[in-house]
Amino acid sequence: MKNQKKLSQLSVVTDFLKKSDNFALFKFDKTKHIALESLRRELRKGGATVKVVKNTILTKSINKLAAEKEHGDLRPFQKIAKNIKENTALVSLGKDWSMGMNAFAKVAKTDKSISFKFGFLDRTSYDAATMEKISNLPSKTELMAKIIGSMKSPITRFVNGIKFPTQKFVMVLNAKVKKG
Repeated sequence: MKNQKKLSQLSVVTDFLKKSDNFALFKFDKTKHIALESLRRELRKGGATVKVVKNTILTKSINKLAAEKEHGDLRPFQKIAKNIKENTALVSLGKDWSMGMNAFAKVAKTDKSISFKFGFLDRTSYDAATMEKISNLPSKTELMAKIIGSMKSPITRFVNGIKFPTQKFVMVLNAKVKKG
């Protein structure tokens, strides 16, 4: 007879993965509880959720989802999931995954025992090194603000360039009028 507790954990992890289009796995070997809680708080601010999982249950859940083929191409995860050794946590990053990734990078800079294992963003799988690079990129909203700012900057300089000589000319005329 199968253990009901483990079956329920498997269904919880499988549902967690089904609901999240963008997720990542990270290791937290020898990480203090305070650091994990600060990571959870930062990720919650970015709209992400964290779930600590057993490696065997995670492997079975990934295999189950890969067999269903509804969640995208999970074959790279099947290979990686077989070789997971350290403590593992699963992060559901939500639709705007850049906020959660930035929050993770912020905490990972202070605590070196936390690092990515692999991730799944926009139906594409990434290894740990690529996930690290992605997490250090600015968020989507920051990039949009920079693009809009760069578009506005030349226009503002042009307007000021036209306005300044005209203002100077008016001041010279006012000075002449006051002198007589």
